[in-house]
Amino acid sequence: MGNKFACIDLECTCWDFNDPNRQPHEIIEIGAVVLNEDLSIARSKSFYVHAVSNPILTDYCTHLTGISQDTVNTAPLFMDIFPTFVEWLDGADVMCSWGEFDDKQLREECARFGFAYPFTSHINVKQMYLDKMKRTKGGLQKACRVLNIPFEGTPHCGKDDAVMAAKI
Repeated sequence: MGNKFACIDLECTCWDFNDPNRQPHEIIEIGAVVLNEDLSIARSKSFYVHAVSNPILTDYCTHLTGISQDTVNTAPLFMDIFPTFVEWLDGADVMCSWGEFDDKQLREECARFGFAYPFTSHINVKQMYLDKMKRTKGGLQKACRVLNIPFEGTPHCGKDDAVMAAKI
């Protein structure tokens, strides 16, 4: 039996680069896509998370992600939603994401809350794109334009970004 793939895009608490009150990131959305054996999209979902250390979103964060304070306030804590997320993955064991941030952040949050990291490996879709296209930098939206893949949804929505990374 081969590997099962899931594309993950996290949205986290965030601050403007110049904000003197910047804090470590916490996950507020797990955007997830599980792929079929032929790498087509089987299903996608957003899992919203109530941040613990910094539960009040900055205006910058709300504007960037489109996630409202009410959404975070009513979302379950990471420790409560994570088992549901892992069950929803249905055995997907390879995480794909646009860059390294999502993998690193998910590992940190798993360690923080005492969960085993649910994936056996990580594929950096951004690095694969950069290598294949012989580029040194590029964001998800630009990659979609270069590859003539219409961007569907809203940038910085975890689920939508995960879907687009899966399409790339």
